[in-house]
Amino acid sequence: MISGGLNLWIASFKATKQNSASSVFEMQHGCALGAARPDGFAIADLLLAEGRELSLCATDDAHFSEPDHFGGWVMVRAPENTPKALLAALKTGGYYSSQGPELRGIALEGDTVRVESSAVISVILQGKGSAAVALHGHSITRSHIALGRLANHDWFRVTVIDAAGRHAWSNPISRDA
Repeated sequence: MISGGLNLWIASFKATKQNSASSVFEMQHGCALGAARPDGFAIADLLLAEGRELSLCATDDAHFSEPDHFGGWVMVRAPENTPKALLAALKTGGYYSSQGPELRGIALEGDTVRVESSAVISVILQGKGSAAVALHGHSITRSHIALGRLANHDWFRVTVIDAAGRHAWSNPISRDA
Protein backbone atom coordinates (compact mmCIF):
# COMPACT_ATOMS: atom_id res chain seq x y z
CA MET A 1 0.00 0.00 0.00
CA ILE A 2 2.70 2.53 0.96
CA SER A 3 6.34 2.19 0.02
CA GLY A 4 9.07 2.11 2.63
CA GLY A 5 9.96 5.81 2.37
CA LEU A 6 6.35 6.89 2.74
CA ASN A 7 5.56 5.56 6.16
CA LEU A 8 4.23 8.66 7.90
CA TRP A 9 1.06 6.74 8.78
CA ILE A 10 3.15 5.25 11.58
CA ALA A 11 3.73 8.74 13.03
CA SER A 12 0.52 8.31 14.95
CA PHE A 13 -0.47 9.95 18.15
CA LYS A 14 -0.85 8.35 21.57
CA ALA A 15 -3.30 9.48 24.21
CA THR A 16 -1.76 12.28 26.25
CA LYS A 17 -3.91 11.76 29.31
CA GLN A 18 -4.59 8.44 30.94
CA ASN A 19 -8.38 8.60 30.53
CA SER A 20 -8.51 10.51 27.24
CA ALA A 21 -9.75 9.23 23.92
CA SER A 22 -7.10 7.72 21.67
CA SER A 23 -9.26 7.46 18.57
CA VAL A 24 -12.16 9.42 17.14
CA PHE A 25 -14.67 8.02 14.66
CA GLU A 26 -14.34 10.60 11.93
CA MET A 27 -16.97 9.21 9.60
CA GLN A 28 -19.77 6.82 10.42
CA HIS A 29 -21.63 6.04 7.21
CA GLY A 30 -24.87 4.89 8.87
CA CYS A 31 -25.08 8.14 10.85
CA ALA A 32 -24.43 10.12 7.67
CA LEU A 33 -27.39 8.56 5.89
CA GLY A 34 -29.78 7.98 8.78
CA ALA A 35 -29.24 11.07 10.94
CA ALA A 36 -27.30 13.60 8.82
CA ARG A 37 -24.53 13.54 11.45
CA PRO A 38 -21.70 11.98 9.49
CA ASP A 39 -18.49 12.94 11.23
CA GLY A 40 -16.54 14.19 14.22
CA PHE A 41 -13.84 16.22 12.46
CA ALA A 42 -14.62 19.42 14.37
CA ILE A 43 -14.32 17.61 17.71
CA ALA A 44 -11.13 15.84 16.65
CA ASP A 45 -9.52 19.10 15.51
CA LEU A 46 -10.41 20.76 18.83
CA LEU A 47 -8.87 17.85 20.77
CA LEU A 48 -5.75 17.94 18.59
CA ALA A 49 -5.44 21.72 19.11
CA GLU A 50 -5.51 21.07 22.88
CA GLY A 51 -2.51 18.78 22.47
CA ARG A 52 -4.40 15.49 22.61
CA GLU A 53 -2.90 12.79 20.43
CA LEU A 54 -5.45 10.76 18.50
CA SER A 55 -6.00 8.45 15.58
CA LEU A 56 -8.89 9.06 13.16
CA CYS A 57 -11.01 6.34 11.55
CA ALA A 58 -13.98 5.64 9.32
CA THR A 59 -16.55 2.94 10.04
CA ASP A 60 -19.40 1.28 8.26
CA ASP A 61 -21.83 0.13 10.93
CA ALA A 62 -24.33 -1.30 8.44
CA HIS A 63 -27.79 -2.17 9.70
CA PHE A 64 -29.16 -2.76 6.18
CA SER A 65 -32.40 -0.90 7.01
CA GLU A 66 -31.24 1.77 4.56
CA PRO A 67 -28.36 1.90 2.05
CA ASP A 68 -25.80 2.38 4.83
CA HIS A 69 -23.23 -0.26 3.90
CA PHE A 70 -19.86 0.00 2.14
CA GLY A 71 -19.51 3.70 2.95
CA GLY A 72 -16.34 3.91 5.05
CA TRP A 73 -13.37 1.76 5.95
CA VAL A 74 -9.71 1.80 6.96
CA MET A 75 -6.78 0.73 4.81
CA VAL A 76 -4.22 -0.89 7.09
CA ARG A 77 -0.47 -0.93 6.49
CA ALA A 78 0.82 -4.14 8.04
CA PRO A 79 3.78 -6.40 7.21
CA GLU A 80 1.44 -9.37 6.83
CA ASN A 81 -2.26 -10.19 6.70
CA THR A 82 -2.59 -11.78 10.14
CA PRO A 83 -4.79 -10.72 13.05
CA LYS A 84 -1.73 -9.94 15.18
CA ALA A 85 -0.07 -7.74 12.52
CA LEU A 86 -3.34 -5.98 11.61
CA LEU A 87 -4.19 -5.19 15.26
CA ALA A 88 -0.66 -3.93 15.91
CA ALA A 89 -0.90 -1.59 12.90
CA LEU A 90 -4.33 -0.33 13.98
CA LYS A 91 -3.08 0.36 17.52
CA THR A 92 -0.11 2.40 16.24
CA GLY A 93 -2.14 4.37 13.68
CA GLY A 94 -0.73 2.45 10.71
CA TYR A 95 -3.76 3.09 8.53
CA TYR A 96 -5.77 5.73 6.70
CA SER A 97 -9.54 6.02 6.37
CA SER A 98 -11.55 6.23 3.18
CA GLN A 99 -14.93 6.43 1.56
CA GLY A 100 -13.32 5.44 -1.78
CA PRO A 101 -10.13 7.33 -2.74
CA GLU A 102 -6.74 5.76 -2.11
CA LEU A 103 -3.97 7.56 -0.24
CA ARG A 104 -0.88 5.92 -1.69
CA GLY A 105 1.73 7.97 0.10
CA ILE A 106 2.46 11.06 2.14
CA ALA A 107 5.95 12.45 2.64
CA LEU A 108 7.06 15.57 4.49
CA GLU A 109 9.95 17.09 2.49
CA GLY A 110 11.13 20.15 4.38
CA ASP A 111 8.18 22.57 4.38
CA THR A 112 6.43 20.76 1.52
CA VAL A 113 4.11 17.77 1.69
CA ARG A 114 4.06 15.28 -1.16
CA VAL A 115 0.77 13.40 -1.52
CA GLU A 116 0.22 10.45 -3.84
CA SER A 117 -3.34 9.20 -4.33
CA SER A 118 -5.85 7.80 -6.75
CA ALA A 119 -7.35 10.48 -9.03
CA VAL A 120 -8.85 13.26 -6.88
CA ILE A 121 -10.06 16.83 -7.37
CA SER A 122 -8.84 18.23 -4.03
CA VAL A 123 -5.86 17.67 -1.75
CA ILE A 124 -6.15 19.50 1.56
CA LEU A 125 -3.63 19.89 4.38
CA GLN A 126 -5.31 20.71 7.68
CA GLY A 127 -3.78 21.91 10.93
CA LYS A 128 -4.74 23.64 14.17
CA GLY A 129 -7.94 25.64 14.27
CA SER A 130 -9.25 26.53 10.84
CA ALA A 131 -5.81 26.51 9.19
CA ALA A 132 -5.78 24.66 5.89
CA VAL A 133 -3.95 24.73 2.57
CA ALA A 134 -5.65 23.21 -0.48
CA LEU A 135 -4.89 22.29 -4.05
CA HIS A 136 -7.81 21.82 -6.46
CA GLY A 137 -7.80 20.45 -9.99
CA HIS A 138 -8.75 17.46 -12.11
CA SER A 139 -7.44 13.91 -11.79
CA ILE A 140 -4.67 14.86 -9.33
CA THR A 141 -2.59 11.80 -8.45
CA ARG A 142 0.59 13.48 -7.20
CA SER A 143 0.89 16.86 -5.53
CA HIS A 144 3.48 18.95 -3.73
CA ILE A 145 1.91 21.43 -1.34
CA ALA A 146 3.84 24.00 0.69
CA LEU A 147 2.83 23.95 4.35
CA GLY A 148 2.38 27.72 4.18
CA ARG A 149 0.22 28.78 7.12
CA LEU A 150 0.75 25.32 8.69
CA ALA A 151 4.55 25.68 8.77
CA ASN A 152 4.60 26.44 12.51
CA HIS A 153 2.06 23.77 13.48
CA ASP A 154 3.33 20.66 15.25
CA TRP A 155 0.94 18.40 13.31
CA PHE A 156 -1.11 18.30 10.13
CA ARG A 157 -3.46 15.85 8.46
CA VAL A 158 -4.25 15.20 4.80
CA THR A 159 -7.69 14.86 3.18
CA VAL A 160 -8.28 14.04 -0.48
CA ILE A 161 -11.64 14.30 -2.26
CA ASP A 162 -12.52 12.51 -5.50
CA ALA A 163 -14.88 13.67 -8.26
CA ALA A 164 -17.79 11.78 -6.63
CA GLY A 165 -17.29 13.77 -3.39
CA ARG A 166 -15.84 10.82 -1.47
CA HIS A 167 -13.06 11.53 1.02
CA ALA A 168 -9.96 9.77 2.32
CA TRP A 169 -7.91 11.12 5.21
CA SER A 170 -4.74 10.42 7.10
CA ASN A 171 -4.23 10.26 10.80
CA PRO A 172 -2.60 13.39 12.21
CA ILE A 173 1.06 13.47 11.21
CA SER A 174 3.53 14.84 13.72
CA ARG A 175 6.07 17.35 12.40
CA ASP A 176 8.55 15.68 14.78
CA ALA A 177 8.23 12.32 12.96
